[in-house]
Amino acid sequence: MEMNLIKKQQGIFIKPCLDWTEQTFHLGGNLGKAFFRHCEEKNYLILNKENRSVCLTNAGEIFFAALMSS
Repeated sequence: MEMNLIKKQQGIFIKPCLDWTEQTFHLGGNLGKAFFRHCEEKNYLILNKENRSVCLTNAGEIFFAALMSS
């Protein structure tokens, strides 16, 4: 992800966003959108368009485990 391009986009760069279903915060703003797109492009997750839930793929589980351990 190219941070300088994301920072130059119109709108909010980064913000906490409350998930009403889970009652937890997640990454919002342009950075959150870019990170989500990156994860989709790398096939780390699959979006269920009917209910907006996501499922991690095997590659996603490996990616996020490595991310959390670093």
